[in-house]
Amino acid sequence: MIHPNSKINKILTSAELAIVTPEQLSKSWNMLETLEELISELREFGVSLAALHAVVWLYLHEDKEICLGQLASGIGMSKAAITHVVDLIEKQGFAKRIANKLDRRSVFVRLTPSGRALARWVSFKISGVNLSFQPSRIDCSGHDELQMLTS
Repeated sequence: MIHPNSKINKILTSAELAIVTPEQLSKSWNMLETLEELISELREFGVSLAALHAVVWLYLHEDKEICLGQLASGIGMSKAAITHVVDLIEKQGFAKRIANKLDRRSVFVRLTPSGRALARWVSFKISGVNLSFQPSRIDCSGHDELQMLTS
């Protein structure tokens, strides 16, 4: 089948994708269903897909000082858009801004314990593990919706 989008057409006709087994297709389908459920649950609690993307990216790069520009570049957003997303996740208590003492023009973004808990919960949810976090080990104060998600 020829698809009007040339990039998709190249993928569809690629020899590398000659055969997809029913098991592979089933796994992919299950993953898509899991992601749809996850996104739906998060939206119910006011967490947008962009906010989730930022939280997970920050979690994966927690060992580094991340400034707004790096976060924007890392998840493919403009600096203006990432500023809005960071405003939201900061208001929700998942991240905080930290002044860069060496360069007052830039600001670092770091996850709070609630942001790390959200990222871990998403990780377990995607991997299919039904793990309940111990609220006593995670600071979810002020986040009733996160407490519901992690208990």
